[in-house]
Amino acid sequence: MQLTKTAGHAGRLLLLMFGLQMVDAVITHFLVGRGHIQEGNPLMASIVADGNFLLLKVAGVLVCLPILLALHRRFPRLATVTVSSVVAFYGVVISWNLSVVLAV
Repeated sequence: MQLTKTAGHAGRLLLLMFGLQMVDAVITHFLVGRGHIQEGNPLMASIVADGNFLLLKVAGVLVCLPILLALHRRFPRLATVTVSSVVAFYGVVISWNLSVVLAV
């Protein structure tokens, strides 16, 4: 089965989203573990210092992936806007985290 141009673009966006979330998780785990920052998300704050944090982030993405793929099949524009927004959000978060890393 050949992917359409739109499906290929959606796949790349999903891959980018996954990669950015993993980069965010590693940087956050590093900074929180060394006491340089506190997790801003109250739901994740107690989990970040735990070794299961990275596993939880991967699991979260793997749960969201089929949902976003199903959304893309039915509403491609909505799925693209949603994933693009998540990618932009994580880009800002990672930029902030890297500014903290460079200041340390």
